[in-house]
Amino acid sequence: MKKRDLFFYFVLNLKKNYDMINPELELNRYHILKMLFIATVKENKLLNGLGDGLNFDNFYALPKGPVESDCYNYIYNTPGIFENIIKNTEYIENQIENEIDEDTKRIIKESTLKLGYHLYEKDDDYLIEYTHTFESWKNAWLKAKIYGKKAFYIEPNDIINDRAY
Repeated sequence: MKKRDLFFYFVLNLKKNYDMINPELELNRYHILKMLFIATVKENKLLNGLGDGLNFDNFYALPKGPVESDCYNYIYNTPGIFENIIKNTEYIENQIENEIDEDTKRIIKESTLKLGYHLYEKDDDYLIEYTHTFESWKNAWLKAKIYGKKAFYIEPNDIINDRAY
């Protein structure tokens, strides 16, 4: 099992939910990355309970909100991978189906359901602004500004104890 497979499985479940709840909205990178952060806050097992050391625990505060760095790299640095996941969901799902154990699949599926219907109806700008209300992002972004950096690591414990204002 690879972290990439877990991320792709998260994206596939997210896409299924979008197709059911808000089929007019075209799923994009911003939606995926913001929803992953929100899902991780709501379901801490994504952060520390997926086993094999493969967790979504590499978040950074950026100007447009928190981003899981490894997942960002998967969809921005691999030509065509994002489009392939979105357009070929059944093929991708079949490719990774046996790579992920049932408990992990359940955790990932439940995490996408915990997001709530209202978030599936929101646009990029709303999701970006919403992630700016989380204490973990605010604190890390403040540190980035103090140290003159473009990004700053968000500690997993800050996400575990996170809340939005």
